[in-house]
Amino acid sequence: MRAQRALGYVSGSAPAKSHYTDADDPKPLIGLDQAIHRGVSLYVERRFAEAMQVYQDVIKQRPDMPIAYRHLAFVAWESGNVGAAIGVLQQALRAGIAHVELTTQLGTYLAESGNPGEAIRLLEPIAKSAETDLDALNALGIAYARNDRANDARRVFMRMLALNAESAMALENLAALDLERGEYGTAALRFERAVRLDPTSSQAHAGLGVVAMKRGDRGAAIDAWKTAVELDSTNYDALYNLATTLAQDGQMAAAQPYLERFVRSAPPALYAKDIRDVNALLQRVHR
Repeated sequence: MRAQRALGYVSGSAPAKSHYTDADDPKPLIGLDQAIHRGVSLYVERRFAEAMQVYQDVIKQRPDMPIAYRHLAFVAWESGNVGAAIGVLQQALRAGIAHVELTTQLGTYLAESGNPGEAIRLLEPIAKSAETDLDALNALGIAYARNDRANDARRVFMRMLALNAESAMALENLAALDLERGEYGTAALRFERAVRLDPTSSQAHAGLGVVAMKRGDRGAAIDAWKTAVELDSTNYDALYNLATTLAQDGQMAAAQPYLERFVRSAPPALYAKDIRDVNALLQRVHR
């Protein structure tokens, strides 16, 4: 079973500019806005290469447009090209694009891909601001957690709750830390509260599945992971848990479509070992 990993991605817009040039003429900007939306549509259709090409073309026209870099990196990440995702955001920073949401996204990707120390270096200065948004704090908390600094992570997530007592994301992350300490009761209460605040939260439902499994209630765990996967098809931890638990319980007919979906869609850069394990299960099904 994979542990709960809470991670949110929120798209943003470019900051206001103090002056405008010919490049800001409304007519070409309308075309760029349309291109951004076309890239989103292509991503939703899982036409990742085409979506990335759209964003690359936007960047060629407007190399100072943060949202194009952010969307390009997001599509690369979701398609499993972790190195490209990080490289795009680093390119934007080298180009002098000082943008909090872009830096937050880069820090999140670094933390999730095994470089939490570099993520912390990027995110700590942002977190010192009195007006820090919740996404920046969330990314820093994740980086601390990945760097085995659970107490620092907990402090950051508590700060998020102080800023917004109804932050489902903060509750999910605190619950994930509770799980690591074996505090299943507290974890369950926090995940349940997160679900009440945001019934569409795949992460909160997935967390309840982990709690149920830890408590020995496999049926409740399976139901929770099914809900999580229905809410978010890219919640690969929940998908893995659901598929492998069904298989372990001898429900191979029910497990097979989830196993196949995991192998087909989970990013190899982050799930290589899990994909091998699931492939091994599928080979048994096909014998």
